[in-house]
Amino acid sequence: MLHLTNVFLHIANATILFIALRIMTGKLWQCAYIAALFALHPLHVESVAWISERKDVLSTFFWMMTMLSYAWYVRRPYYQEGASIFRYVLVLLCFLLGLMSKPMLVTLPFVLLLLDYWPLNRFQEQFSGDVGKAHKFSIIRALIWEKVPLFILAITISVATFIIQKDWKAVASINDLPIYVRFSNALISYTTYLVKMIWPFALAVIYPHPGKVLGWQFAGSLLTVACVSLMAFKAARQAPFFIVGWLWYIGTLIPVIGIVQVGAQALADRYTYIPLIGVFIIIAWGVPALVPNRRFYRSIISLCAVVIIALFTSTTWLQIKTWANSETLFEHAIETTPNNFLAHNYLADSLEKKGDLQAALHHYAEALRIKPDYELFNKNTGGALVADGKLHEAMEYFSSMLQKNPNSKNAHNGLGLILFRQGKVSEAISHYSEALKIDPLYANAHNNMGLAFFKIGKNKKAIHHFREAIKIRPGFVEANDNLRVALELKQLIN
Repeated sequence: MLHLTNVFLHIANATILFIALRIMTGKLWQCAYIAALFALHPLHVESVAWISERKDVLSTFFWMMTMLSYAWYVRRPYYQEGASIFRYVLVLLCFLLGLMSKPMLVTLPFVLLLLDYWPLNRFQEQFSGDVGKAHKFSIIRALIWEKVPLFILAITISVATFIIQKDWKAVASINDLPIYVRFSNALISYTTYLVKMIWPFALAVIYPHPGKVLGWQFAGSLLTVACVSLMAFKAARQAPFFIVGWLWYIGTLIPVIGIVQVGAQALADRYTYIPLIGVFIIIAWGVPALVPNRRFYRSIISLCAVVIIALFTSTTWLQIKTWANSETLFEHAIETTPNNFLAHNYLADSLEKKGDLQAALHHYAEALRIKPDYELFNKNTGGALVADGKLHEAMEYFSSMLQKNPNSKNAHNGLGLILFRQGKVSEAISHYSEALKIDPLYANAHNNMGLAFFKIGKNKKAIHHFREAIKIRPGFVEANDNLRVALELKQLIN
């Protein structure tokens, strides 16, 4: 049912996109082709098949509704005589709902300005009433002023999202990823997405960040983006769809292009869900503009369009199958992207949860082979050894981690777990304390400390640490269960 909901939202998004563009442009087949590409492109599988990405399809639904409302609003803007403010309020409401679904919609006010330029042609329109015929600068200023409430909402959400992500330690610091590395990866991502749009194979659920500048790829991407941008601006008058589509693509990717790095990925298929609409606009209007207006050529274009849609549909069908379960998903990522240490780690985690500890340890080892100094992989490997009952090996593993990095909270927590299992509770508490000195917001260590205190009868201290774990991570199921048991015991004693 959850997958079906995503599918229905995706269908609704494609349908509303078609209707909104049809109203704005008056063109049937171009709009239908854009909607078909949007609905059937393999790059969009991730946004629909991944249940956790409901925010993608839901926020895009409100993006499309904002566009549709805006198409209705511009027929009678609020500044015209006899206009109703309701149309403008509806645009604001749809935009706000979209931002509440996913902050990526912060670029929508800029897209509305692009649509003002083309196809709405509001940059050349005449203002009614006392204003009379406005100069070009006055028109642009008025159109920007019209979007001020939207920009205020976008800026507010952007700042709030950045603060929250930083508090959750999801934003990489400049020390971890220098700005020149981020800029390099951003430019490469722009061209990589275009390549994957044309040749949608070797798609993966996660693409590891290289963590360095890739020389020739960076140079090629810089040249490509610069040349296309120059062509788009030069053709702005003769082919306004080109500049609008290109800036749509470039602009809507900015929040997720990696300048502000969130997560460990270099790029992600789901990030193209809205941006590729801009490229689809260029294709839908650009190809007919380049071909002579004769019946034979039009027939060839139509045939090619049908073939492309058919090829994308079949590729999408194959891509959907990789999402059958976690194992097929991450195995596919390992096959299609070389040295994908993140995919190895996630596959190992999935196998560990299924109880296949030997296979899990193999993939943890592969992840460490590719990325030997990655703290998370070391922690997961040690945890798998504990789960497999190999306490002696796990003890040696975590001790080795601690020798390499005395400030490893994960090593201290892992050693605490082993000592706790061996009945050495006081020693376990000592290691949990060290872990919490390094990171006071380490929810797992708080939960484990609570269990240790509960074990030796110090229920009050146990309750304190369980509550701290839940405060740090509200959805921490194990800590919630432990707190409930500790509180029930406290009531029985009292």
